[in-house]
Amino acid sequence: MSDYAQIIRGMKYKKYHEPVKIHSFFDAEKMVDLVKNPECHFITGCIRSGTNWFSTLFYPFTDIVFSDFEGLRSIEDRKMAFAEFPKIAFKINEDLTEIGELKDNFKNSIFYIINRDGREIVHSIYKPNPKSVPPRAFDLTESMKENNESELEAAIRTWLGYMQHYDNALEVAGDQGILVDYNKLVDNFDIEILKLFSKPFGLTIAQLSRLKKIGMARNSMEQVIQKKLKRMQWLENDNNMTDEGWSIEEKENLDNELHSIALKYKEIPEGGGIFPPWKSPSQKKWMSWSEEEKEVFKNYECEIGGKILNANDTLIKYGYVKDKKW
Repeated sequence: MSDYAQIIRGMKYKKYHEPVKIHSFFDAEKMVDLVKNPECHFITGCIRSGTNWFSTLFYPFTDIVFSDFEGLRSIEDRKMAFAEFPKIAFKINEDLTEIGELKDNFKNSIFYIINRDGREIVHSIYKPNPKSVPPRAFDLTESMKENNESELEAAIRTWLGYMQHYDNALEVAGDQGILVDYNKLVDNFDIEILKLFSKPFGLTIAQLSRLKKIGMARNSMEQVIQKKLKRMQWLENDNNMTDEGWSIEEKENLDNELHSIALKYKEIPEGGGIFPPWKSPSQKKWMSWSEEEKEVFKNYECEIGGKILNANDTLIKYGYVKDKKW
C-alpha cells in the first residue's frame, strides 16, 4: 500500500495506544538524553465535555498527545514517558482531582479544564450516539439502583459528580489553570483558539489559516478512505486494519484517489488529528428532550460529598442559562 494510504492508516491520531511503542522506558543507556523539565499541557474536565476533541488541537504544537492513556495514571510512569518529549499534551478526565500532585511533579505545566453546557454532557451520557468511535455507552445501572433514580437522573448525578471538583481544581491550578468553555470555543473558534494558543505556542492568524488548509486536506483524504473502507468492510477497528480481500484494481483506484488529493493540497501533515473543529461533538441535542425530561433536569438535586448540588443552579453558575425558563 502506498504512503498516502499509510498516512491515513497509521497517523490519523498522533497518540500512543500501546506502551511497548515508548521503547526507551527501560533503556538505561538513553536516560542521560531524556528531557528533564518537559512542557506539559494537561487537559481534563468532566466526561463528554469535549476533552478528547480538545486534545486533538494540540497535534500541530506538541511532540506527542496522550489521550486516555490508562497505562500512565501514576506520576512515576508519566515521568518516564514524558521525559522523551520536550512538549507534551496529556488528556485524562480523572486528572481533575490530581492537579496539585501534577503541579508538584511537573513544574512547567498548564492545566486546561474543559467545561461544557451540562445539558449536552448529560444527553451524551443519557443517550449516547451508537455510532460514536470509540463507543461511548455508559452503564448507569449501578447508580440507578443505589440511588433509586431513573436513567436520566443517574446521568445528571454523574455530571454533577465531576462538577463538584471544578472550583477546587481551578483554585489549585492557580495561574497555571485555564477554564476552557467548549461551547464558546466551537461557536467562535478562530478568536478563542488564538486567545488560548497565541501565548504558549505563538499561534498567529496566518498560522491558523495554514492549519485550516491542512485540516481541509486531511478531512478530504479521510472522507475518501473511510467511504472505501466502510463500503468494502475493510475497517475492522481503530487500530487493526487489513487490505485482505481487495482486488488489485480496487487498491489501485484507492491509491489514485488519495494521490490526486495529496497533489491538490500539496501538503500532508506529519501528525494527525482534526484541526479546526469541523468534526467537533455536536451541540444542543438535549433540545430533543420531552418537557418532562427537561423538568426532571431543572428540578434535580442530590447530595454528593456532603454537598447539595442542583443541576439548574450549576448551569446558571457557569452562564449557560439565566433561570429555569429554557
